[in-house]
Amino acid sequence: MAVFVVVNKMILIGPAWTGTAPGAPGTQTVSGTITTSQNISAWVSSGGDIGWSTDMVEFTDNASGGFREYLPGLTSGDDIQFPLHAGFAASEAWAMLTTVFGSLGVSRAGDAERYIDIKPTSSARGSTNPSKVAAVFSKGIQPIQGGVGDKAISAITLQVTGAVGVLTS
Repeated sequence: MAVFVVVNKMILIGPAWTGTAPGAPGTQTVSGTITTSQNISAWVSSGGDIGWSTDMVEFTDNASGGFREYLPGLTSGDDIQFPLHAGFAASEAWAMLTTVFGSLGVSRAGDAERYIDIKPTSSARGSTNPSKVAAVFSKGIQPIQGGVGDKAISAITLQVTGAVGVLTS
């Protein structure tokens, strides 16, 4: 059995995509990469993964023998949430987030989606280091959390829009 320990997960965010972007309407095949990406890996302390879930639609009827019956419905990417080490200098987390999401860091009506690319390690994409990619909108950023004597944390929540892609090249 293969085991894996997270020690150098790569998390990139950016405003544009080359190739066939994830999340584009009608797009099931994703290719390419983020352009002008910001690598926020060094600031993320946990979380930050792209998952997806499917709504289950009940279709129980009189012939179901007293058991509920379901069919899969719509699938969506789950929210992506992660805490970051708070930092407000030009090369730290806050500056990177505002570069990608704007001065407030929160998506507003008319804003274009942004992109996220998460790999298990910092190595190149491959079958043993697949890259999960998605188009996202920022649902919210908390610039600073923590009490007196605590490590300062920033937090971001991203909403996935459209299909999630898994790339190996």
